Amino acid sequence: MKGLEVIVKMPEGERKGAVVFLHGACHAAWCWEYFLDYFPQYGYESCALSLPGHGKSWGHEDLNAIRFSDYTAAVREVLNHYGGEAVLVGHSLGGSIAQKVLADNSGVAKAGVLMATGIATWLPGAMQETMKAMTKPQFRQVAGMMSKSIPESPEVIRDSGFFSGRISPEDAKKWRALLRTEPPNAIEMKLSVDWKAIEVPMLVIASDMDVCSTLQHQDKIAVCYGTKPVVLEGICHDMMLDPEWETAAKVILKFMNTTVFV
Repeated sequence: MKGLEVIVKMPEGERKGAVVFLHGACHAAWCWEYFLDYFPQYGYESCALSLPGHGKSWGHEDLNAIRFSDYTAAVREVLNHYGGEAVLVGHSLGGSIAQKVLADNSGVAKAGVLMATGIATWLPGAMQETMKAMTKPQFRQVAGMMSKSIPESPEVIRDSGFFSGRISPEDAKKWRALLRTEPPNAIEMKLSVDWKAIEVPMLVIASDMDVCSTLQHQDKIAVCYGTKPVVLEGICHDMMLDPEWETAAKVILKFMNTTVFV
């Protein structure tokens, strides 16, 4: 996996399986620090990658050259390392990328988890969902961070749609220093996903506080995979960095223990 930042944590005891964590817009592998320490305690090798142009992965020398296909290729490369036996967890934009990878590459992963996944542009009503989200100042802040710049103020970061005021001033300062804008040509606004081609078990996790996608839209995504979203109460869009991040982690762990690695 030359040129990709990949962080791996191994279980101390018996290895039950593996899980690969995929970040969303403006983030990188660093955002999974709590999850990377949590899952090995229960026997799962845990891996987080940084997409091209993010974290310490390749691409910073020419962000304009990065395309969405570079994102999917990076994820596929990491999953191939596990021979189709890992669970792929995608957050926000990472959830959209995960669905594209799973749909286009049969057998590439053992299951998929969508955490506060991005608006599914391939479903009916997606444009209306996007317009609805754009009426919210917190969502517009996130859109600005994706395409323009990261605000200097940690307070603005703390109150943005990523965190909804849920994190401490200290964490806001720390994570503000790590957030980055997206490569300008990498986001596909009209991404097409053949979701019917995804045949592995899928878990959809949503939050009633998420300003980036409504619960109604998360319902539509879950219906595609014959399930219902697990709705977490009072947790921000960045579930893996919320003070109650373990709530989301436990939902994933239960899914892995009872549905995937049984």
